Amino acid sequence: MKTPAPTLEPPTAEDKPEQPLDPQRDHAIDAAVRTGGVDHAIARKICQTMRLKADSALWHFAQTGHLDAECALAELECRFNANDYIPWISALWDYLERIVTLQRRESVLTSSNPLGEMA
Repeated sequence: MKTPAPTLEPPTAEDKPEQPLDPQRDHAIDAAVRTGGVDHAIARKICQTMRLKADSALWHFAQTGHLDAECALAELECRFNANDYIPWISALWDYLERIVTLQRRESVLTSSNPLGEMA
C-alpha cells in the first residue's frame, strides 16, 4: 500500500530564510576588521553577508566553508573596485590575498623539491 503524499503548507514567517547579516552590525566582523584579525571563520561570515550568485566561489565558501582562494579573490576583484574602500570587503580581500600568497609559496617550495628531500 502506498503512503499518501504529504500535504504542503504555505510557508510561514518562520520558514523564510534569514536576511543576510549586516557586517557593520555584526560585532565579530567589526572587531576582526578593526584589529586586522580576519581568519577563516570571519572571512566566511563576511561572505555570508554578501549577495552572491549560487555558482560562485564566494557563495560556495559561504555555504560550505571550502575555499578556492584564487577564484574567490578573482570574483571579489570583479565585483569591487580596489579604490572603493569598504572596511569588511577590504579585510576579506586582504585575507584572500594572504591565502593565495601562502598557497603559491607552498607550491613553489613543493615544485622545487618534489620529493621533499632535505638539502
